[in-house]
Amino acid sequence: MTVLALEKRATRDFNSAYEHDFDDLIWGRRAGHMGHHEYVDRSMPLWTKFLEDNATKYYTPGNEIDLIKRAAQASAALLGDRPVTLVSRGCGTKFLPKEGELIQHFRNVVGVVYLDRSDAALEQSIDEGRRLLPDAWHKAIRADIFDPALRYPVDGTEVGTSFGITLLNIEGFPTAPPPKDAYVRNLSAIQAQMRTGAHFIMTADHNQDRKSIEQAYAGQGDFAKDMLRRTGCMNPNDVDFIVKFHGFSRTLSHGFRFHEDTLVRSRSRSGLRNFRTGDTLWFNNSVKPTLAETMEWNRSSGFTYARPDIPMDAQARLGWHHLIKN
Repeated sequence: MTVLALEKRATRDFNSAYEHDFDDLIWGRRAGHMGHHEYVDRSMPLWTKFLEDNATKYYTPGNEIDLIKRAAQASAALLGDRPVTLVSRGCGTKFLPKEGELIQHFRNVVGVVYLDRSDAALEQSIDEGRRLLPDAWHKAIRADIFDPALRYPVDGTEVGTSFGITLLNIEGFPTAPPPKDAYVRNLSAIQAQMRTGAHFIMTADHNQDRKSIEQAYAGQGDFAKDMLRRTGCMNPNDVDFIVKFHGFSRTLSHGFRFHEDTLVRSRSRSGLRNFRTGDTLWFNNSVKPTLAETMEWNRSSGFTYARPDIPMDAQARLGWHHLIKN
């Protein structure tokens, strides 16, 4: 059975949701939560260009593929011959080198569910998945992967994956302590979508070296500024894109630094906010917990570990976390 329908779960279109969240950022009601808006259809070419231009510095994709090759066989062995439905959670066009590598080690994949915010990413991923598994059924759902009410079909044992994304874009500030509560809230939302006994395989970046982290993300300026063009409330030429890793909070922050005093107008609410020269608007705060913190937070989110070991990539930056929902 092949299912190709792209379901629209959002109650409002992307632009209105984006404008609402951007206003919350501007007026300080929430902070650093805009990362999930970066991966949308019109931005995918810019993301692809960033990957091509920064293949060496942006270590995450290559290290993640290396880690999948190291760890996939042992994780797949835990499933044996059981029928498996793979549930791939965004973001972006990365199914073939990542989930595609993983499923080669599974013996009986009967279905694949694809979850993402981007139609373009979903269409590419489902095309790659159908070619890899022509006898399985395939279903793509456009959705927020952190929506606890999200539901999807499963035959046999559910095996969810989270590759290529940071599980948490924190709703907080980079100077705060490591945000365990926010992490648990977001991962618990994914846990709520899953069946009891489902497997969940995630990779996590535990690198704490400030220089290598900041170098990895410094080239995302064009990609990040494309968000500003969608509302027209801020001129991308008026700001510099900057990245900073705050070791105290384990937080990698993406920000826009203003060249001069700037008034930013709300489009969906009345009012102006004045930013001074040199002010930084941190629009995306993603967390890179240590290995020990990640294990503790995963358990607090309603999971146990299926494997006692935590495989690492060749550079010992990324960890492989194979979990089971309690």
